Amino acid sequence: MNRECARIREWIAESLVTHLAPEKESGIDTHLNRCPACRRFREELIEDGRRLAGYAGSFEDSIVRIEKRVGEALAESVSEQPVRIGYDWRYAMKRRVLPLAVAAAIVVAALLVVDNYTGFLTGATPAFADVLTKIGEAQSVVFMEKFEFEGVDPFDVESFVSAEGIVRSNLPNDMYTIVDHQGGTNLQVFPQAKRAMVSHRVGRRKGAGLFNYLTWLQNLHKESGRFIGREEVDGQTANVFLIEVDAYDRRKIWADAKTDLPFKVLVELYPNPQEEIIVPKIFFSTGDFGGDPGYSQQITISGGGGISKRMTWTCTDFKWNADLDQSIFDMKPPEGYDVLESEIDVSDKGEDELARALGIWAEMSGRSFPADINYLGDVEKVRSMLIERFDRDGDPEEEFKQAMAEGHKLLKGLMFAQQRRVDGTWHYAGEGIRLGDAKVPVCWWQSEESDSFRVLYGDLRIESLAPGDLPVYVK
Repeated sequence: MNRECARIREWIAESLVTHLAPEKESGIDTHLNRCPACRRFREELIEDGRRLAGYAGSFEDSIVRIEKRVGEALAESVSEQPVRIGYDWRYAMKRRVLPLAVAAAIVVAALLVVDNYTGFLTGATPAFADVLTKIGEAQSVVFMEKFEFEGVDPFDVESFVSAEGIVRSNLPNDMYTIVDHQGGTNLQVFPQAKRAMVSHRVGRRKGAGLFNYLTWLQNLHKESGRFIGREEVDGQTANVFLIEVDAYDRRKIWADAKTDLPFKVLVELYPNPQEEIIVPKIFFSTGDFGGDPGYSQQITISGGGGISKRMTWTCTDFKWNADLDQSIFDMKPPEGYDVLESEIDVSDKGEDELARALGIWAEMSGRSFPADINYLGDVEKVRSMLIERFDRDGDPEEEFKQAMAEGHKLLKGLMFAQQRRVDGTWHYAGEGIRLGDAKVPVCWWQSEESDSFRVLYGDLRIESLAPGDLPVYVK
């Protein structure tokens, strides 16, 4: 779920308890026309409210008695109530739902005597929060991963995860990687060539714990996930959860009904059908700069809204709390290996990433902006430009690292533009504009905080404009 979806869902929830401003109502309608996940969110929210309201009506007398007793208890135990200033829709929502929740509790008590009468009401429906809790308590996990990418032969990976969030992945051809999420370091080892690459991630707060690798699991309950039933899989009874993040991201989790721990996970990512949406990527080897071609690296950036290639990722054979030899997580390269170290900037500077990327492109192309924003991620164009810029008959490894760093900046700028494009608020008009043209807009997109638009000019300055002041855009 991207930031626009999160904002729209806030407005949808707010609309259930108060009248929205016209611009918010219009924003909801526009977004729902193109986002099936948010349409489903609104429908489910309305249905839940209708269902609870019906239950509340059936038990009105009981609710009145309970509210009276609760009020008396609060009056006895609390001498002062906090002063609430302004309108908080979450507070209003809680006040509205409290009696409904009490009614639902009464219904649950009454129906406990009815065998298997709608698991949702009896409390029998498994909660994904319980699955998350069990994952968070785990000390280690081992599992198999199968990756199936569009245009690439499928391959299997065996992964080991420690409680500290360190992940070792055994890859084909005896290669392996170790990722220390807490320390921010990646180690890639190539035994056949006796080489290793160490990269340090900078620019982002470091985390800790097992969730660093399974972050997407930790956040699933925030999406439109739901329990869809039970299945028997290889003799195990599974509670099955389905999560449809958006139209391009579908995830299914099979959790053991006894332990609440996953034993199978299926993630399916789909590309956005818009032809202009691409997956930014770049790759180089030290051989591109006159050195040994044995060191190579590729950076690919994908995201929500269909900014990804068609991919199926299946995780199976989970062994939770396995007794692992901690030496397999040693981040030190093996003795006798040639080692190349580098840094990767993983910070998120938002719109500044776009300005920086366009500036880099203009400096490499005679101070002209790209005719198409997707040129920032065109592998052939970017590779040749960066090789020409950094191949100066110096240290091949240093030139390789400089080219990778600049290429990464270009991709991050393109990624920002792609996200604005899938939100439906992106316009690019950079063809023919030169770096330094202070009065000429290169591109513009809608602000996430207001109805105004952000406009980037030829001198890389970014300012806000009202919708009525935008330039006429001819695609």
